Amino acid sequence: MKALLEKISELAEKVATSIGVTLVKVEYKSVGKRSVLQVVIHREGGTGIQDCQKVSRAIEQELDALDLIPGRYSLEVMSRGLQEKGRLL
Repeated sequence: MKALLEKISELAEKVATSIGVTLVKVEYKSVGKRSVLQVVIHREGGTGIQDCQKVSRAIEQELDALDLIPGRYSLEVMSRGLQEKGRLL
């Protein structure tokens, strides 16, 4: 699991950098029978929904191409501000 998280984090970092946002945190966990990948990003001056959408699409494409996560999973990309307040997008 740790090796998988490291690979996913590297991929997310590459994607975030290419889009111009900072990767804050990546968590991968099982919730019941499903897997959830949470990615927290930040942009100086404010992170918009468009930033989250771009990062989500790019990470999803990369993960699907590499087939890193076995089975089905949910991908949640959120801003650091929302994550700190305990809210999800």
